[in-house]
Amino acid sequence: MVFVVVFSITLYGITSRKNYLQMLTFGSLAALFIFIVQCYSSAYGSTVVFTVIWPIYAQGIASGWLYATRALACISILLLLVESKTQLELTQALRWFKMPREMTNVMSLMIRYVSVISEEFVKMFHAQQSRLGFSSRLSWIKKLQNLGIIAGMLLIRSYDRSFRVEKSMMARGYTQNSEICITFKQFAKKDYIATALVGLVLVGIILTGVVGWAQL
Repeated sequence: MVFVVVFSITLYGITSRKNYLQMLTFGSLAALFIFIVQCYSSAYGSTVVFTVIWPIYAQGIASGWLYATRALACISILLLLVESKTQLELTQALRWFKMPREMTNVMSLMIRYVSVISEEFVKMFHAQQSRLGFSSRLSWIKKLQNLGIIAGMLLIRSYDRSFRVEKSMMARGYTQNSEICITFKQFAKKDYIATALVGLVLVGIILTGVVGWAQL
């Protein structure tokens, strides 16, 4: 239920649906993996439904479905936040929840430079690929060695870039008390009403899931 509601809201509100669906695909694969692993688990019961290489248990299917839907709901909510809010807004939200300043600052820098490192890796990979570093004639061991070379060079470049970023930030007067977040406006009455309604909906969904699980 949570996944359906959040999925509908996200599709209605975002502009790049293709990018969202691609990210959701990876989350769906993770939820599917959880479901498959739980199906083979005998920790919740011993009723064998059928056998595919190993026995699959009815209680494992029920618990796997529960865990997979919860994981999918969490992933969909996270993607909604990522697609609808900017990095500064998410960081300020963590600050509003009394997250330590050091953690929010480090998180902001990590979010900023993950994309930079990803671009560096793509450039190095394409350069290696243009030199037949991943040709079909090479063995998988040689391909792994070439990937290891790229990873080593990427690590060295990351250290070099972090050193230059630290020097540039210190030169601009950065300290641990520096503000790198925006300031939110105060809540209005309609914001409190919307928060209360969302809270009631979430409590109803949780209670419905608890009752349904108890009946199983």
